[in-house]
Amino acid sequence: VTVTVRPRPSVLVSPASVFLSYSLTGPVSGGAVALSVTNSGPSGSSLTFSVTKVGNISPWMAFVPASGGPLVSGDSAIVTFSIVPAGVPSVPGTYSDSVLVSSPNASNGPVVVPVTLVVSP
Repeated sequence: VTVTVRPRPSVLVSPASVFLSYSLTGPVSGGAVALSVTNSGPSGSSLTFSVTKVGNISPWMAFVPASGGPLVSGDSAIVTFSIVPAGVPSVPGTYSDSVLVSSPNASNGPVVVPVTLVVSP
């Protein structure tokens, strides 16, 4: 029996946080925001990941895809965050939640990514 031990991947996200904006009265709102998820682990590592809401208190936030990989060392995938207009609070202010980017075999993580929505009048 031969057992091959692969090096463990590492999760790197960029940017470190996501900011979204929405205007209650204007036709223009902030667009989608891309979050890059990279396998920063050593050569030979392979990363699969999932993205989940921490508080699940943000009906205004959507992201796709909710999982990705496998990513070899140095490869990245893009997770796109967007606003769900029907879920945006009707009161101007700043609203926050976080997402976790996790991998069952990563040497780090899960990585917490704060997500902020600014709602203007």
